Amino acid sequence: MASISPPRLKAWLEEGSELALLDVSEGRYFAAGHIIASRHLPLSLLEREAPQILTRQDVPVVLVSADPRAGAASEQIARAAAVLRRLGYQEIHELEGGLSAWVASGGVLIDGYNALVKAFGEEVRKHYGVDELSPEALARRLDQGQPTTVVDVRTRLEHQFSTLPGALNYPGTEWPLRHLPQREPDHLWAVHCFSRTRGVIGAATTRVVHGQHVPVAWVGDGVMAWVVQGEDDVRQAPEPGDVLPPLIESDAVARANALIARYALPVVDAATVQRWRGEATRNVQCFDLRPGAKSRPGVVAVSGGQLLMHFENLVAVRNASMVLVDEPHRLRSAITAFWLLQLGEAQVYILDARPDHDLANFEALHEPPMQLPASSAQPQPVSAVQLSHHIAHAGARVVDVGPSIDFLRGHVPGASYATASEHGALGAALADAVANGQRLVLTSPDGRQALLAARDLLDAARNVYGSATAENALQWLQGGTDAWRAAGQTLETGVEDDRLLTPFLDDWGSIMRVPECQRIPAWERYLHWERNLAPRVTQDPAVRFRFFD
Repeated sequence: MASISPPRLKAWLEEGSELALLDVSEGRYFAAGHIIASRHLPLSLLEREAPQILTRQDVPVVLVSADPRAGAASEQIARAAAVLRRLGYQEIHELEGGLSAWVASGGVLIDGYNALVKAFGEEVRKHYGVDELSPEALARRLDQGQPTTVVDVRTRLEHQFSTLPGALNYPGTEWPLRHLPQREPDHLWAVHCFSRTRGVIGAATTRVVHGQHVPVAWVGDGVMAWVVQGEDDVRQAPEPGDVLPPLIESDAVARANALIARYALPVVDAATVQRWRGEATRNVQCFDLRPGAKSRPGVVAVSGGQLLMHFENLVAVRNASMVLVDEPHRLRSAITAFWLLQLGEAQVYILDARPDHDLANFEALHEPPMQLPASSAQPQPVSAVQLSHHIAHAGARVVDVGPSIDFLRGHVPGASYATASEHGALGAALADAVANGQRLVLTSPDGRQALLAARDLLDAARNVYGSATAENALQWLQGGTDAWRAAGQTLETGVEDDRLLTPFLDDWGSIMRVPECQRIPAWERYLHWERNLAPRVTQDPAVRFRFFD
């Protein structure tokens, strides 16, 4: 594996060529401090996710790890490089000296998660002069009966979890697809999210699409500030009424065409996308923005206007080519392209699907899924029924290697938890199972992560126990915990400390996982961090926000 110096990496990041800077540490460490331009692809998920986001096998990849344990960081990078080579990637580099050398050379680190997009939201607020309505002012308007329509632009699940009183729910790009009827002269559209970014973008988009005359403001700091100031949020919100009619097709087409023309938003046809994929000279990712769309080989479905918010989790290659798929009116893709081009991280294209046959042609462009390389280690699957039998007769020890949040919500009764990349902990669990005459069964939500972890563990275990013993002692739950549930088996929730073989290393500190008794101080700290984020991010010369006039 070649090394790259911090100065060379800085120069590379400021160039316009494709580059994937991947931080392979787990979420806890990544959120403590990482290179702003890096994308988080932890070792525990690397083999599953890399083929979806690194579509060009000769794309340059630079590996780093924010793990403060120097030995662990080096091991993660070496293992990540081996995984990528096994998948066929050819140009793999390691940052010389790691993050400490990066900082010593004047490089910037940032804490938190999705910091780039959140900083972008702050800069959008300033550049577009987005009006702010404080939670106090909103409460007064509602108390005094001033005409106000509150709109939550998050996903339906987020809205139902916690929202503002009386809020309608039109996620992301579904909001500007609604007709805004004439209201009373002092009526105000109050747009919000949980904190800042999507509320700001939603309010700014309203003006961009519907005109500068529309009375709209974002609710400052969203649901968090509303609760912090002492107001009650709405939990388990009922299905909000769909009271705003959708734009008629001709209006949606006109608004999309106006955006595309005014800002010279790039458009591409299906044949060109097919040619790009065949040439393999660029990293091409296609995103389907239509409601109800399903991901399929070569196309990732991201509905509800959430592509911008989740950009850092979905696009790992700087200057990659992103193709946005929409209904023939193209308004969702025009709005998304409008913001992504200003983010400055990718080449963004709108699929020209105005004639129905163009969209049909694109649907036929599915890439075959990248096949994982064959391995001599093939751990045996076990069904939910078989596992239930083994557990009943004390013949199995179960370890869940999926996301910790899913483990908390529901896991096989008696299961322990371990981060999939922590081979030491899994090896110790296997040794314990062998010593007790049991089999070790790995599981995860759908079983895929368990299969990959079991395969890697089996490779190592053969050298310790011999092939026959290792293969008999190690299995994975076919279909994972989902199959266990579907088979009518019960689940446990929560966690006991003695079930944790490793800490929840993938928990990067999401405010959504804060216990109820701690949420006010946690939310206050979070809002302070987000309000002060942009100046820290924009000092990095690799950050390239480019706002339209």
